[in-house]
Formats: sequence, structure tokens, C-alpha cells
Amino acid sequence: MIGHISIGLLNFVIEFIEIAVIVFMFFSQSQLSHSKVVTRTGFISGMISLCDNAIAVTLSLLLSSNRRNHHNNGGGGGNGDSDENYKFLIIENVYYQIASSSIFLILYLVILSLPVLLSRCPSDLKHRIPQRTGFYVYIALLSLNYGVQLVGAILLLNRIDMGLCVMVWTRFIYFASYAPVLYRCFLGPYFTRQVLDQISVERYLLNR
Repeated sequence: MIGHISIGLLNFVIEFIEIAVIVFMFFSQSQLSHSKVVTRTGFISGMISLCDNAIAVTLSLLLSSNRRNHHNNGGGGGNGDSDENYKFLIIENVYYQIASSSIFLILYLVILSLPVLLSRCPSDLKHRIPQRTGFYVYIALLSLNYGVQLVGAILLLNRIDMGLCVMVWTRFIYFASYAPVLYRCFLGPYFTRQVLDQISVERYLLNR
């Protein structure tokens, strides 16, 4: 149980940051004050992440309990034991992964298509969506991540072992590259502008 809760907390933190970036970028286009933007971003991101991870942890705990009860009652013995374990492993992880990856993939693809969908709308509506290129690069990479996860989950559901490798490596690459991607898409350009502005000020002062 502790392992499931720990993994759930880690996923909650990562998912909260992932969603918070997106929600913040949309609210930053509004006329709300900075404090309201931060508050609403935290609330919406927290609720989405909490609900998603609560469902995942609850489902995992329930299925793990059913698996233990099944073995305690003498089920799955003999040569079929490995098949039963494989069946429970699929039910415990893959169905949730398919549902979750599908929802996030569709959501992010819709966000990616917003500039095209709103290109013929009034200008005031078009300017309500984020304009930064880095934002859409960030969304495109997340869409690719969830798309590959969905493919891996479907392969595993059909008992193709390569699906497990796809899911594991996708999650590893996600956790390993998320911080660099976040920096490159959002923080890198900001700090670059700050450095260039500082250099410009110093040159101006030296040439006076």
C-alpha cells in the first residue's frame, strides 16, 4: 500500500506541474490579476491531478486486493499461475493507462489545433489563446508522449511484450526530459532576454 501511495504522490506532483503550466498560459492571456491567475491555476491543476491520481491509486489498490484474495482462495495455482498473474497485471495497469493516455492525448491535440480553429474567428477571441511558440512545442511533445504510451498499452493489452518496453521507456524518458523541456520552452527564452537586456544596459552605460 505504501508503494502505491508513494507512486501516486510522485505522479500527482509531476502531473500537477504539467497541467499547471498549461492552465497558467491560458489564464495569463486574460485580464485577471497575477494573484488570481496563480490561485485559479493551482486550484484547477490540483483538482484535475488529484482526481486522476485518486482514481489510479484506488483502482490499483482494489485490484491488488482482489488478486491476493484470488490466490488465497486457491485460484491461479499450477501451470496457470503465471497466466493469472499476467492477467491481473494487465487489468491493474493497462486499462487505466489506455483511458488516461487517450483523454490527455485528445485534450492536447485539441489545444494544438486551436490556432487553426480560431484563425477565422474575431481577433479578440483569437488573442485569448497562448501565442508563444514554446507553448505549442511543449504541448506537441506531451501529445507524442501520451500517444506512444497509448500504443504501448494497447500492445500490452494484446499480450505483446514489446508494449511493456514501450511504456517503461516512455515513462523513463518523460521523467528524465521533462525539466529540460520545461526550461527550454519557457524559462530559457526568458533568461536569455534578461541576459541580453543586461548586456545592452551595460554597453549603454559604458558608451555614455
